[in-house]
Amino acid sequence: MYNLLKYEWFRFKKNKCLILILLIAALWTCFQPITYKVMKTSFQEYGDEQAEGLSEADDEAVGEVLDEEEKEDSIGFTVMGSSKWYSKGFKPTVFDYYVSLITSMIPALLLVIFTILYVKQEFISGFVKSIGAYIKMSQLYLANMLMIALAVIMMNVVIIGVSALASVIVEGYLIWGSIGALLKYSLYVTLLSLAFLAIPVAIFYIVRTGTLPMVLGILEAMMGTLLCAGVVNLLLREYLKVSDDFQLSDYFAVYHLKMSEFEFAKNAVEKPIIFAIIGIVVCSVASMYALKKKDV
Repeated sequence: MYNLLKYEWFRFKKNKCLILILLIAALWTCFQPITYKVMKTSFQEYGDEQAEGLSEADDEAVGEVLDEEEKEDSIGFTVMGSSKWYSKGFKPTVFDYYVSLITSMIPALLLVIFTILYVKQEFISGFVKSIGAYIKMSQLYLANMLMIALAVIMMNVVIIGVSALASVIVEGYLIWGSIGALLKYSLYVTLLSLAFLAIPVAIFYIVRTGTLPMVLGILEAMMGTLLCAGVVNLLLREYLKVSDDFQLSDYFAVYHLKMSEFEFAKNAVEKPIIFAIIGIVVCSVASMYALKKKDV
């Protein structure tokens, strides 16, 4: 196992796709403060003309309506969706930029691409076939998932670090926000990301082709599975009279990743964590079984 980890670490360090997705994430993160500054300037100019007749109570009511709409319709890619970004005097922190980028699902999309290419490379290179008789396939899976987890952590570190640097350069100040909340949130989204990535990994080990899990993973990152879940919910309510409280999307890690800002703010993370752990275990068992039963 130690030699396998050494090999995986060497392959991980030399992986060009990892470097590319981290660079893309860094560039996308740089656009956040720039986008916000442009947006803030535009809203200030427009607001001076339009908001004179609005009372403070009206402004708060609009904010509440925006928040409710976000919770119901927040699917796909977003930049600064929360209404707090549009409130007067708001100064975004590094934590705010980090949350905004995570919930945009751009990091999830990049990580899906890296994950499939990374696990696929071992089979293309013939490495798995050459060592298949000397290691347990469960060890290979665990080593791969460990490297994927490291990639998720590196993605989070890059986003946080670049957000801090860009905030200083663009806004001229650096406000971290709550460090404790930032660390807890990063751990939370790391777990959700692993649960999300474990699905395309399991599909790859089962079908042994990178196209299907790549397409499904990208669709999942773009909320395609949640749209399908919405259709299934409608059918269940129409024909099986299932309660309106039942939401199939509640069982998808990608949904909780998208809604992580609201769930974390309300401290409603227990169920998502449980579902994520169950998902990781199920996908791990399926992956190990597929690796063991199929010829490498």
